[in-house]
Amino acid sequence: MEKRDAKPGKLKTAILNWLGVYDWLSGGGGNVSGSSDTGVTVTTETSLTLAAVWACNRLISQTISTLPIDIYERMPDGSRKSASELRTAKIIHSSPNAETMSSVFWEAFVCNILLQGNGFAEKLYMGNVLVGLDLLQSERLTWQTDINGDYQFTYITNNGTRRIIPADKIFHVPGFTTTGKFGMSVIRYGAQVFGSALAANSAANSTFKNGLAP
Repeated sequence: MEKRDAKPGKLKTAILNWLGVYDWLSGGGGNVSGSSDTGVTVTTETSLTLAAVWACNRLISQTISTLPIDIYERMPDGSRKSASELRTAKIIHSSPNAETMSSVFWEAFVCNILLQGNGFAEKLYMGNVLVGLDLLQSERLTWQTDINGDYQFTYITNNGTRRIIPADKIFHVPGFTTTGKFGMSVIRYGAQVFGSALAANSAANSTFKNGLAP
């Protein structure tokens, strides 16, 4: 996507949002992909067909997901003690939600960071009590700032509907970032490298399919 010198107008922004196209100056996210000079469009799915991308993401995400995650309380003397009795500690350590165990949740969360640049989860509440975290697929989540500078998040559900999620209900961990706010998509910035590898694989496969004939 070409860089723009100014933010788009309200009407243009609304049309772009409806079409699923987002300006990186006023917001971001969504199904980020990139085009390479080879003509190959690089997405999360296509990049994972590369053995190196698959192996690296699987190794890192599965390793981190098995590390113990605990909450500690700082004591007056400077020492710390485990606060495992807290509901929040049980959520992040054992069971983020009723459908996903901790290791699987954090594996997917880290994988989103590695590929899309950001890991997102929705905080689930019962009244004012935090009762769980629901993983959000980064490629389905978009965000923008309103006239007050506050972030607004929109998530596309499994049935294709759009749902607004308040910013205070978003748990967010950015990956590599130059802004300190949102991470940079590896898919978008690595499109040339991934595209070349995908094109080379396709050419090699076609050659073998044709009996080594060009």
